[in-house]
Amino acid sequence: KDSIRPFIFGSVSVTSTMYKSKEDVRKERQRMCRISEEQNGGVVIAPSSTIMPDTPVENIMQLYSKI
Repeated sequence: KDSIRPFIFGSVSVTSTMYKSKEDVRKERQRMCRISEEQNGGVVIAPSSTIMPDTPVENIMQLYSKI
């Protein structure tokens, strides 16, 4: 049990980050990747909830690019 790391899921807010600019989404993705690397894993980069139909497609693509 001591060797099992907990995971953080839903690290990217669908109600704020996903409606910002494509650049903001990229920065948040990079921030979460950096945190995961610093912690030696444990962060699953994913939306915090369901991505709504009116979310800009380019932001969705940006979230999942280069992961």
